[in-house]
Amino acid sequence: ILDIEDNEEKMRIQRHDMRHRLNTIASMVQNKNYSDVLRYIESSNEALDNIQPALYCQNPVLNAVFSYYFQRARTLGIHVEYDNTLPSEILINVTELSTVFANALQNAINACTDLPEEKRVIKCKCISYPNLMFSISNSYNGAIAVDSDGFPVSDKPEHGIGTRSIKAFCKKYNTTFDYKITDEYVYFRMAVFGTGDEAL
Repeated sequence: ILDIEDNEEKMRIQRHDMRHRLNTIASMVQNKNYSDVLRYIESSNEALDNIQPALYCQNPVLNAVFSYYFQRARTLGIHVEYDNTLPSEILINVTELSTVFANALQNAINACTDLPEEKRVIKCKCISYPNLMFSISNSYNGAIAVDSDGFPVSDKPEHGIGTRSIKAFCKKYNTTFDYKITDEYVYFRMAVFGTGDEAL
């Protein structure tokens, strides 16, 4: 976890510095310092080669979702823990599955922002054997309402659409899911059958 977070921080710094490097190269070219330009580019390439992008799982679509929402959470001061062993190939429609993860993670982020920064936590655990199963849990402020199906509901404007989307996915794919609410955490757990060992 620490290695990936360190790489992400390095990438942010490199992106920030890239503008300055391009301006430096432009100035060298204007002054016709071509040998200096080549040395400068070579040095910059070596620095970039030492940085690897964050890899949260083998599937590129889901990895993009995790990368976006985990980074968004960290930007808001949320501590993120994850343990993902998802394969590169998943039999279920990965676009629809990615929407489930996106909605669940956004819901978790929304809940955490009601807390002081030191209490903001999101945990994500995914396995692919014997079936695709995952859990997303988050800290919350201790007050939460649920509907007749046990899904958390919100009275805030524009909130709750993500939860309805998750419910539609669960109905379409006949998945097993539940919410568990403790004094400190909300747990969303789902098992998707038919995407386990054969998808590896």
